[in-house]
This record gives sequence, structure tokens and C-alpha cells, in this order.
Amino acid sequence: MKLININNSNFITASPTRPSQPEVHQLTSTEKIVQEYADIFEREVGSLPGTVHLETEDNASPVIIPPRRVPTALKTKLKEELDKYVKLGVLAQVEEPTPWVSSLAVATKKSGALRICIDPKDLNAVLKR
Repeated sequence: MKLININNSNFITASPTRPSQPEVHQLTSTEKIVQEYADIFEREVGSLPGTVHLETEDNASPVIIPPRRVPTALKTKLKEELDKYVKLGVLAQVEEPTPWVSSLAVATKKSGALRICIDPKDLNAVLKR
């Protein structure tokens, strides 16, 4: 077998071509967004204008979901958070029975604050769209 001599001077090196990529726009900071939409962010929590009235289908029968258990360690924080929402006007305290009751779910955020949610799946199923 005969050996082949390769001289590097006989080769041309070329850099690989890259496909053109779309321009990447830098994300705007939170402060910029808050300044741009100041009329929305300056409102207090729970202060959206207007009243909402939900209508259910005629043949819908109200559902009362039993409450979920809340860990004892979270009960005090939950009470404080709910009282804060009542004071801000986000929630209204109800003293008499209502036809629809959704269960309350509580989770702890990474920051330690509570995330309070309801599960209205039965109500959502019969709402008029």
C-alpha cells in the first residue's frame, strides 16, 4: 500500500455558515410595564369597576361542596389573609346560606405567603356563556 502525503497548504479553511436567526428583543423590565400601564396598576386590589352577575342554565341544581381540610399550622395565617381581603373589599362576608358553595384550597407559596383559591368546577359547568 502506498502512503499519501497531505500538505495543509493545499486546503482552504472556511468558517461554517450560520443560518440567519431572527432578531431577539430584550424583555422589558417590570418597572417599564408598570409605568406604561399605570392606569391599571395604580388601582387597589379588588377595585375593578362594574358589577358581575353570573347566570346558570335553567335546569341547573345548586351544589354545595364540603370544605377541604386546612392544616392546623395554616389556620391562623388563612384567617388573617381572609380578614385582609374582607377589609380591602375583595371578599364579602356572608352570614346566611347560599345556593352555591365551592371548596376553598390553600397552598403555601415559595415566599411563605398563602395562595388562596376556590374550586368552582361544578358552577363553571352550568354557567351560561
